[in-house]
Amino acid sequence: MVRTRPAIPEKTKLAVRQRCGFGCVVCGAPTFQYDHIEEYSKVGVHDPANLTLLCGTHHGEKTSRRLSRDFILAANSNPFNLNEKMTSPWRQFFVGSSGAFIVGSDTYRFILRGRNGFFSAIQIGGKSMLGFRFDGSGLLLNAVLTNRSGKKILIIKDGEIRVSTEVFDYKIEWPVLTIRSVQGSVELKLQVEDHGLSIVKGFFVRKGISIAVEGGKTLITTEGESGTHSRLASLSGNTFFGAPVGLWVQR
Repeated sequence: MVRTRPAIPEKTKLAVRQRCGFGCVVCGAPTFQYDHIEEYSKVGVHDPANLTLLCGTHHGEKTSRRLSRDFILAANSNPFNLNEKMTSPWRQFFVGSSGAFIVGSDTYRFILRGRNGFFSAIQIGGKSMLGFRFDGSGLLLNAVLTNRSGKKILIIKDGEIRVSTEVFDYKIEWPVLTIRSVQGSVELKLQVEDHGLSIVKGFFVRKGISIAVEGGKTLITTEGESGTHSRLASLSGNTFFGAPVGLWVQR
């Protein structure tokens, strides 16, 4: 009788992600797999102390024995991201010159022509917070997403994705990425599409302006001198196409 290996408990996975700095312990990349340092077939349990995070490349090298168990043990004891505020970059590339951002229930479609053409779906005070740059062969994603209070938790520069190591939790279950700043509170949830990005929940906060995406709506507020917030607009169910900038908020 073949015994089915039980799934790793979510509580155990969380503990491993937090200990490893939300990235591969060898290179710090924020796309990873859970690896049993001592093979599960030998130990028979999902012991957090025996689990680590490895990117696809380093997991494959460990499986093929190009990386030794001692090497992985050393990396696990001193994860690459341990003393860093952001993870190492992981690059995501989109083929073609056209795509779309889905922000809540609003859609921003674009076609870029010419090398270094840029489309900004969301712009605050003259700075793009969400956009694509066309480099002549494909689309490079650019984004700055924050938590509710404005602290940067996800930065993407020309397709290189970095995640804050100071969040409570970061989880990637391709193609969905989720960040929680405090237990039980989702600060960011996005999904990578074939030709763009879908933001289910997220925040873009800069210079007293907040754009909050939640529940299919995009709520824009501004902070006054007394700390109170005034509502500027609420968007839902719109489609934008043809302009170099989708949503532009100026204080």
